[in-house]
Amino acid sequence: MAWNDSLDGRLRRHVEAPGRPHSGAEIVQAARMRRAQRLLATSKAPVAEVALRVGYADPSNFHRAFVALTGMTPGQFRTNSRELAPVD
Repeated sequence: MAWNDSLDGRLRRHVEAPGRPHSGAEIVQAARMRRAQRLLATSKAPVAEVALRVGYADPSNFHRAFVALTGMTPGQFRTNSRELAPVD
């Protein structure tokens, strides 16, 4: 087995592990949503601006994708994340 074949096999097993995104689009979407969650939890930027920052031209598409992934709206996520944040 060539080195590249071995690397490709390990990468494929890593990506195809249960609970992990499987396609390139799913990997990109997961990365966008992780960044959106970080922005919602740590910034005061409006949800529409967060949507734009993570690559959504239409905030309603972002809203729909976020709810599908997390089970809550971006605003609910922001509120929950701030309630759970440690107090200085």
